[in-house]
Amino acid sequence: MIPDDEQGYLKMGDAWPEHDGFIIGDRVGLERLRYAINIALKQGQYDERPLDEFGGVRLLPAEFFTSSHDEETGGGWACFLILLLAVLMLFIFMVGLYVVATHIWMLLM
Repeated sequence: MIPDDEQGYLKMGDAWPEHDGFIIGDRVGLERLRYAINIALKQGQYDERPLDEFGGVRLLPAEFFTSSHDEETGGGWACFLILLLAVLMLFIFMVGLYVVATHIWMLLM
């Protein structure tokens, strides 16, 4: 067990080109990560104490990574549909504004 008074450092290395794609940390941080991984493997998750910038470690089944839980799936379509709806609403507003302005113009003439 890692003592509570030792936090250690643990980060994603993406902020530094030479560490891109790595989990980086000092000895205490990496030992705390190993401890958290062991707890997650036994109990399903570890979230007793944050691991520097990480909230914890969670064990998920392999199906999670191959199913529709992927962040990329559906996100593009949702943004596209929202944008399409916004453009359609703007078009209807502009047509309505044109019709009202035309009627007012005709009344003034």
